[in-house]
Amino acid sequence: MHRAEVVAREATFETAEMLRLRGSRAAMAAATGFYRSAADAGHAGAQRQLALLPGTPTAHAVILLYTASMNGDVPAMLALAHRHRQGGMGVPVSCEAAQAYYEAAAAQVAEEYELRQLDQSTYLAGLHSYLADRDKDDSRTRNYRSSRASTDEFFEMYE
Repeated sequence: MHRAEVVAREATFETAEMLRLRGSRAAMAAATGFYRSAADAGHAGAQRQLALLPGTPTAHAVILLYTASMNGDVPAMLALAHRHRQGGMGVPVSCEAAQAYYEAAAAQVAEEYELRQLDQSTYLAGLHSYLADRDKDDSRTRNYRSSRASTDEFFEMYE
């Protein structure tokens, strides 16, 4: 998928989210259209939200939740795990399936956490490097200023 398509899909989803948060019926109707567009483009969060909207046929909602969970959407994984644990939406009660979804959600969260930690450590390493370079530059500047001050004093002696 091209970068422009990813950005457009994300923007469509964010537009739907903003409309949903308004809470009016007209905003919800508009949000549903944006969710459909983003879900059709493969946005996992839009697939989940569309599945959970009132009026979505049960069979279609389960398919959307399954697709979102396969795309790595943790809330969709948790929703399916809950459905398998408690029953509902035509999903059979199955402790094994519920456990599999809970474990997949936990693994996804752990992976995202590790990536965030890696990003943060990379950022901190770059920051420390920048600060060390800056401090070196500051010490050179201070040395230059002090040598400059003594040179100025030298010339002042002969004025």
